[in-house]
Amino acid sequence: MCNLYNVTPTRDAVLQLTKAFRDRAGWNEASFDVYPGYQAPIVRVAEDGQREIARATWGCRRHRPM
Repeated sequence: MCNLYNVTPTRDAVLQLTKAFRDRAGWNEASFDVYPGYQAPIVRVAEDGQREIARATWGCRRHRPM
């Protein structure tokens, strides 16, 4: 799998759209490419129940033999 995704909305637009309260990703770029195996910003629900932007590795999980 070699897909390319591009994040085009600004940080503020994503915060407003998702109603996230925090940015733990340090995301300041308006546009950048996202490749499998690299980190990208995601919106998740934190342990305290608040939405936040965080970084996570993007892509499919690798199959590991048992």
